[in-house]
Amino acid sequence: MDIDKLLRELKESADNRYLRDLTFTPQMEQHVRERIAKKRNRSQFWNGFHWVVGTALAACSLFVILTLQQLTGNPAGWQGAGSDRFAVRPGEAAAWQPSPLAVGSYQGTAFSYYGQKPVRIISGSFYEKQAQRVTWLLDDARTDRVHISGVSQHGEQIDLGSYKPGKPLYDAAAHLVTGFALPSPGIWKLEVFDADEPLGHLFVEVKEGYSAGTQAIVEPLITTYLETANHRDFSWIGKPRYASIQIIGIESEQPGYKTVYAWALVESPVGDGDSQGNGSGFSAPMTFSIEPAGSGYEVTGHQMPKDGGLYRTSLEQMYPPSILKKLDELTASPDDHNRLIKELHARNQAKGQERGKE
Repeated sequence: MDIDKLLRELKESADNRYLRDLTFTPQMEQHVRERIAKKRNRSQFWNGFHWVVGTALAACSLFVILTLQQLTGNPAGWQGAGSDRFAVRPGEAAAWQPSPLAVGSYQGTAFSYYGQKPVRIISGSFYEKQAQRVTWLLDDARTDRVHISGVSQHGEQIDLGSYKPGKPLYDAAAHLVTGFALPSPGIWKLEVFDADEPLGHLFVEVKEGYSAGTQAIVEPLITTYLETANHRDFSWIGKPRYASIQIIGIESEQPGYKTVYAWALVESPVGDGDSQGNGSGFSAPMTFSIEPAGSGYEVTGHQMPKDGGLYRTSLEQMYPPSILKKLDELTASPDDHNRLIKELHARNQAKGQERGKE
């Protein structure tokens, strides 16, 4: 019996069939040799050999199945045909760039958009976890329903739903309006599918944090709410009272509806004119709910952490992990905390002085 020949044939068999992407290792070879050495006759050898090879092939097959599941399995949260097309190929995402803003004209009316036919969008800037209203301009659709999905440079995927396109808009054959939030900063590829086939795609940049425009809307709403609302959490401070906040993060699941995470300092000053001092008040991290109201927005509620030993637990219930991390960074040391309070107190002093002149 030529053991070396048998081993060569086994390797060649594995290399030329389903296990060609795996390696017949020296450890596996030694295992076979040891099994053969224990057998005294041909019958015993072949029984042992078949057992070893069968065990090795079964283990390799299990490895192949698990590996293929990891490589080709459907992404979390994605339902529907075509999900495999959203896998980001190595090196592909590095070349992604946001689709440039373009200007079009239709019957004398100018409009700006991102992308190119057959898939374009009209939208504002995207910020992480903040819903954006998006108008889609579509051409060349063959069916009455399209599916939209997105994938980030890092492979994060999101299903944006199925829709029935509406009437023509501007120079597009059809359009639809959606509102959605993208969960993380970076470049995202937004793709439209028609009849299970790609219709077109474009790229958008999702920015970290929040826009100056959003801050200009929510900050006055919140400080006015803290200064005027008759709520037991702060009405005990009395009036006048002054409030300033440091926004930590903003989330929005649908356009117009926002959750604002902020550190607030609410205080009632003592003294007259420029000699503002410290009165009663509080300083704490809070959350605020903002909703559309008439032609604007209003604060519809708030949350505060509990006192004492329940403080951290209640804070973890109020704040999602990503926002809580930013809060911890903002108040990482006593000096950081004191610096924040000092800045907010200075804003309140300025308010008191300005209103005292009115």
